[in-house]
Amino acid sequence: MIPADGGDRPVRTRFVAFEPRGDGYIVFFPLEEAMSEADPKDLGALSEAALELYRSHVCEVRRLLALNAVDKESRRPIPAERVWRVGEAVMGLKSRLADLSLEVDNLYAHLCRDADASLAWLGRAVTFRRYLPDADKIPPGLTWRKCEKAPRGAALAIRRAKTGAGELDD
Repeated sequence: MIPADGGDRPVRTRFVAFEPRGDGYIVFFPLEEAMSEADPKDLGALSEAALELYRSHVCEVRRLLALNAVDKESRRPIPAERVWRVGEAVMGLKSRLADLSLEVDNLYAHLCRDADASLAWLGRAVTFRRYLPDADKIPPGLTWRKCEKAPRGAALAIRRAKTGAGELDD
């Protein structure tokens, strides 16, 4: 439990799920959460905020994946920086939802379904981003092919290279 800002009542993390419906999504809360909420308007506002966050982050991941698909079709290498941005979008979604005291149960499965990404690929993108907090450190022209097999190692090598302690090997 996380202490509430300025109050003495603790804030609990609420688990949510998103399901595609038509052109958008709907959010699900556990039944006991919905039934125990003091003001249904609060839960409605929270639902709207969560839906907007999820929708915008899924759209960003889809946009980046579409660019990757164009590069693949054209036989152009995928920039490592773009894959880093996919990881940033996923981590940003998780962080922004946490700011609302929300957590998506099995977030990666949701994103794989809604952004049409593979679980392994998405996991590697997030790992690359997790170990490399700053996209500005990514060398210009670095391709994802040089990073995809070992994204953690690649990210750490980039960090060391930028501090003068090593370089990224092919």
